[in-house]
This record gives sequence, structure tokens and C-alpha cells, in this order.
Amino acid sequence: MFMRRPRFGLDSYDLALSKPKEMWKIWLFILVCALGCEEKANFLRPASGSDGGTAAQLPTVNTGGIVSITEESVIVYGSVTYTGGVSLIGGGVCFSTTPGPTIASDRVDLVISPGVTGAGAFSLMLTDLIAATTYYVRAFAVNPAGTAYGEEVTFTTR
Repeated sequence: MFMRRPRFGLDSYDLALSKPKEMWKIWLFILVCALGCEEKANFLRPASGSDGGTAAQLPTVNTGGIVSITEESVIVYGSVTYTGGVSLIGGGVCFSTTPGPTIASDRVDLVISPGVTGAGAFSLMLTDLIAATTYYVRAFAVNPAGTAYGEEVTFTTR
């Protein structure tokens, strides 16, 4: 049975047991949640690496599709499928009008919060492009081991 009781001006819920013998059910529930949620909660922990864990490896990055091409903008999809065993410190999409763009080329960076591993899919909009121009694009990810690039994809603005 839940009883509603205001505390510090906020509403909270306290559990009131009508039968003390039922306390084992609550402890069992807490134990099952703690054990079952442990593995799923690992994404909240910083990845190992410089703190004495495994050595960092280069991340694995994929450059995905190109959509919504206009005269001066485009949306690029990408994904980081492996962070290299450590948290990412950078990532995004680099682009150029010549093949082989790098992070020294034009680029749009992802915002990666400290302590978050950074694996997953993303999309970024490239703007201020030149009409009727061919561009070369690659997704990238950076961790302490270095910079990794996805496949090169080309598109031409309208």
C-alpha cells in the first residue's frame, strides 16, 4: 500500500507495510533489480582504458547515407560501432571537394559528453556548401589511440 506524504514541499511516496511478514517480498524485489540491472547499467560507467583497464584501440566508424541534398546543405548519417574500449573524445563528419577528407579538412563535430562512451548512430547537417559541387565525406571518431574514419561517400549539391 502506498501512502502519499508531502516532504520538503515536494510529493513523495513511502511504502507502508500492512504485514511485517511481507518484508521479504520487498527485499527479494530489490535484490532481483540490483542483480538484473547491473549488466544493463554498465553503459552509465566510463569505459576502461587509461585508468588501468585495457589498452585503447582505434574506434570503428561507418559513414552512412546522404539525404536531403540541396544547393547548400546536406544531412549525413554515420555510426560508431566500437569505441576502442575507451570513451570517445571527438567525432563527427569531415568533408572536402577533393578525395580523402581528414579532420584537418572542413568538418562538423559531434558534442560528446565526458565519460560517455559515444557508440551509436548520429546525423549531422553540413551547411554553407557550394551549388553544383561534388563533395567527399567521411564520418570520424577520435579516442586516445587516434582517429578512425568511415568509408568515403560522395555527393553533388544541386
